Amino acid sequence: MSDSGSAADINYLTPNWSARLGSDYALHRFELWFQPVYHLTLGNVFHNEVLLRWRDPQDVLQPPAGFLPAITAANLLSELDRLVIHRVIYLLHRQPQLRLSVNLSPTALEDTTLCGYIRELLVHFQVEPEQLRLELNEAILLQQFTPALQLIRHLKSLGCLVLVDNFIKGELPLYCWCRLPIDAVSIDQQLIQASTTHPETQAFVRAVVQANRALGRLTIAKAVADARMLRAAQACGIDCTQGYYTKAPRDRPSHTLAMVLILVQLIILLVAIVLGFYALKTFLGIDLIPGEHTWDMVTHWFADPLGEH
Repeated sequence: MSDSGSAADINYLTPNWSARLGSDYALHRFELWFQPVYHLTLGNVFHNEVLLRWRDPQDVLQPPAGFLPAITAANLLSELDRLVIHRVIYLLHRQPQLRLSVNLSPTALEDTTLCGYIRELLVHFQVEPEQLRLELNEAILLQQFTPALQLIRHLKSLGCLVLVDNFIKGELPLYCWCRLPIDAVSIDQQLIQASTTHPETQAFVRAVVQANRALGRLTIAKAVADARMLRAAQACGIDCTQGYYTKAPRDRPSHTLAMVLILVQLIILLVAIVLGFYALKTFLGIDLIPGEHTWDMVTHWFADPLGEH
């Protein structure tokens, strides 16, 4: 298939949009925004979560709270799910290095043709299923476990990764929790925030992390807003982090090696600083770092950078 971005490709299986909401809700007003999920150990981007926004007639970008009530009232959540999935898979076709995660609405449990729709798009756009990750809120599992389990199994049969989003209550029976063939669990902001000041909450989160790791699942700290929350997530052993502290949502996805490249840039900067100090000491006699032992080590390294020290 060509990567030309033809109108036929862009419009392939695009869901019909109801006129019930009027022209203000034209398809082109919906925008995909992205927030990366970083792996704390590897430093890479695990995936980008897709966040839907709507640009209103006054050109103001609205969050879901600004348009979902109208979409829900018009019974169009299923169509919105398909709209987002279509755009995401098309983007994965254009940028195969990406991994994108989409939140499904509760109506996905009742959409008996959704998995077939996803399969057809994956085949048509020649996208590897593992590039697409799909998320279900924990509240959906608590309310409708059996249909949720069935949907998860169907999505896994496609080869997609499946995540449970906004884990907070932990009220699902352990037997049911272990039956879920999921790949990752995102832990709600409230638990991460509480674990910064309450040791008992931190112990609970740590137990959740250990249990999921034993089941082969990753854990993600959601909405990490500051350094304290990040330290708490690390103390609990959480695998990945997402939030404004690491990167705010933007209108283009972060690529897989974004954080690795940042680390490389920091290393290059550090080496440049050491080189500057070394040059000042060697050529100008200006010693900004007293201590001959330190400079002996630096001199030896530059004299034989690849040798054994």
